[in-house]
Amino acid sequence: PCPPDAGMAAAEASTGGGLAAFVSGKNMKVFAAAVSAIAKIGKDLYLDASEDGMMLRALNGSNSVYLAVLFTRGFFTHFEAPSVRDGSPSVRCKVQVKAMQPVLTGIRSVESTRIALAKSGVTSYIIFQHQCSSGAVKTHALMYEDTEVFAAVYDRAQASHNFVVSCRTLDTALEHLGVPQEVFVQASDAGIEFRAHHFGPALGGKAAFREDLAHKAHVEASVSIRADDLERVCVSDTAPGVGSDEDGRPTASFVTTLSEMRAMLEFCRAPAVDIGHLSFYFDSEDGAPILVTSERNEDLGIVVDQVMATIADEDAAGGAPPRDGTSAAPAERTALAAAAEHDDGTPARGPESKRPRPAGH
Repeated sequence: PCPPDAGMAAAEASTGGGLAAFVSGKNMKVFAAAVSAIAKIGKDLYLDASEDGMMLRALNGSNSVYLAVLFTRGFFTHFEAPSVRDGSPSVRCKVQVKAMQPVLTGIRSVESTRIALAKSGVTSYIIFQHQCSSGAVKTHALMYEDTEVFAAVYDRAQASHNFVVSCRTLDTALEHLGVPQEVFVQASDAGIEFRAHHFGPALGGKAAFREDLAHKAHVEASVSIRADDLERVCVSDTAPGVGSDEDGRPTASFVTTLSEMRAMLEFCRAPAVDIGHLSFYFDSEDGAPILVTSERNEDLGIVVDQVMATIADEDAAGGAPPRDGTSAAPAERTALAAAAEHDDGTPARGPESKRPRPAGH
């Protein structure tokens, strides 16, 4: 929703929110790709800004997936945000993702964009003003709510296992899995294996992963990436929940949803973005969350972090499918153990009554 024309003029004249960000046309395409990825995670987009840059965040309805995209100061042609003493973001606002759609329409002709905050009476707006190649100026004013900042707390230094894979290699591998709801991932010194089952309607896509299911209405898809094709793979043989493969190598595994992982990967692979590698940090304990991150890249000026819950299955030791040939009860998705937390350390309220549990950062 936009203010009246007169109100718009007043709003633009009183952009006293302290935020002044200018984005080149090329980087506005990156911004649009980030919003598209956010839209696949949650209905609300949380935007906060500080002296370090601007952050877009989203949390899905079940508090099981958190996505954050940081645009550092180098991403902008000009960037100003009010400074605060405690280092917390000085700008904190929430808008509906669907309200962003008109802002991102026709950005191919945009040469630069100004992002600012404004007030018209008691209503607050975030202003997107596009300077187009035709000379036209398009201005969008979206009402926003002031909000508290939340973040998924995950200490990668404490993760038992990790691997680094190129986005192109990962994208190629996941293409072979089709569209299952969940995917089993296993890491060892030999490489990474992704495995998916395509279940019939009777199982509702929630059956646990088993090598020999009593139910026959499924097709298994499996793809492996050799260690030579990875940038790094590290599996701790002393961590809880570690298994072993047929050659006695230690293995660490988890089960998580595939659609949200693909949403992040699609953003990283977008032509305007082209992030090279993703790092996975995880523990092999049943139900422990995982972190997928692009790491910090000053050349790109963006950092992408995604924390995802994993599927807990009490019947599977170490998260790996047992070999007893029995069918399993439906696996349950855990809430994020590395969960949403306000910047003051208190748990953030999720859309449901169940609150995620804070973890040390």
